[in-house]
Amino acid sequence: MALVNRLDAARAAARLTEWLSTRLEGATDVCVTNIDIPQSNGMAMVTARFDATSKEGEREVTRCFAARVAPSVPLIFHDSDLTREHRVLRALHGAGLKVPEPHWIEADPDVLGGESLVMESVFG
Repeated sequence: MALVNRLDAARAAARLTEWLSTRLEGATDVCVTNIDIPQSNGMAMVTARFDATSKEGEREVTRCFAARVAPSVPLIFHDSDLTREHRVLRALHGAGLKVPEPHWIEADPDVLGGESLVMESVFG
């Protein structure tokens, strides 16, 4: 049975906007849009995709992100370890492999409902 998503997109966008304002170095006027949180996900974690637009000096920059959010109760994997996943992705990305660039781990469940890993969003 797939993981049922309980994240509210509007609330998640507001929380992410505030949170990213403290993470995007040198960026101002951060705004999260186009948040996509499927009603159900796989059997391990919720994945949300979103865009973050900000100003960097005079330029407006839009970045596409994905967040993997650990469930509040273990499902298929009883030892979800986003810190380990972040380290593995960082090593693979650093070695030039085509994996999403991992950016941040957030342990505070108030941001997205559980520990989360925010990375570049890539398609394919």
